Amino acid sequence: MQRIDGEVRIRIDTPLNCDWDESSPIDVEVDIEHRARKARSHTAAHLLFIAFQEVLGVDRECEASGWSVEADGGRFEIVGKDISGDDLAKLQAIVDEWRAGEHVIEMSNDVANPERRMWHCREFRIPCGGNHVPNTSLVGELSLRRKKKGKARTRIYWKIGDPLSTELIEMFGRSVADERRL
Repeated sequence: MQRIDGEVRIRIDTPLNCDWDESSPIDVEVDIEHRARKARSHTAAHLLFIAFQEVLGVDRECEASGWSVEADGGRFEIVGKDISGDDLAKLQAIVDEWRAGEHVIEMSNDVANPERRMWHCREFRIPCGGNHVPNTSLVGELSLRRKKKGKARTRIYWKIGDPLSTELIEMFGRSVADERRL
């Protein structure tokens, strides 16, 4: 699902009946719990990316070459730098600080490119069109682990351990009921 020119567009993987008329309404069912889990995990990815910048530095030798965000966790693949156990502990501490801080997260359209959305939290701005929780405390408890994938290539996995809160389920249920917030 994405918003283009003010319209919400949904990709449909199953072919539609050939008698379907484009002007006909369609019913869409949203799995609210899955959406809330994914938003929580997606927000965790941003917090971990911020921690990467602080611990590993931002330079050409170290970059995230791949990532995956799942409903209750995900991974980043870092190339160009070995990540030690001490680095992992520092990453965990920074992410934990952000989660404890209850920092407000806001989304806006990029002024230079209105089709692109921007994630804002404190002084950080990250281009992103995904779903997020409204503040960092709603991410929940998060654990990190690392797995070396060769010389100077490490995967960092995160897992969210807290059950999904009723508050978050209700919040995402309200946003689905209000088509302007989709």
